[in-house]
Amino acid sequence: MPNLTKLKLESSNFQEEFYSTLNAKAPTLQVQTLELWNVQCPTSASSINLAEALCSMPNLTHLTLSGKEFKKEFFATLNAKALHVQTLELWDVQCPTSASSINLAEALCSMPKLTDLTLGGIFQEEFFATLNAKALQGSFPQIRNGNFRFNGDSQADIDSFLQSLTDCRSVNTLALTLLKHE
Repeated sequence: MPNLTKLKLESSNFQEEFYSTLNAKAPTLQVQTLELWNVQCPTSASSINLAEALCSMPNLTHLTLSGKEFKKEFFATLNAKALHVQTLELWDVQCPTSASSINLAEALCSMPKLTDLTLGGIFQEEFFATLNAKALQGSFPQIRNGNFRFNGDSQADIDSFLQSLTDCRSVNTLALTLLKHE
């Protein structure tokens, strides 16, 4: 399927071979928009293969990722490699460790083309702290240029982004509190 530019996959039980094959074929894929819903990476190897595949798709500009079973290696690999998407949507992506949260935040800051970020779900405090610190250090040059959207809202400058991040963090904290009391 050499002309395939949009792909949506929904499954919670891809086998190891799927991830290794995707990684091997990724540099030749023409996919621009990729939606992966309810993804589970059963092993560390599958997590690494998926992250490497995403980072090596040359035309990928829009990624939607949903899944709760990512291993810590997925986030470490994303942080080590450069994902070149312009639009990234993360829905119910759960980081298994504090280090994973930090790796995810650092990975977001190292995406040179990222101009539209949507976060849906509950993230650990370390994620927000790292993202906030990196933003203050100028890791999102797109924000300074007034060319950045966060959760659907345009961010005119770093202050508006930090306020939006604080608002998101507050909602996240409330959701965590409610979950603990159930």
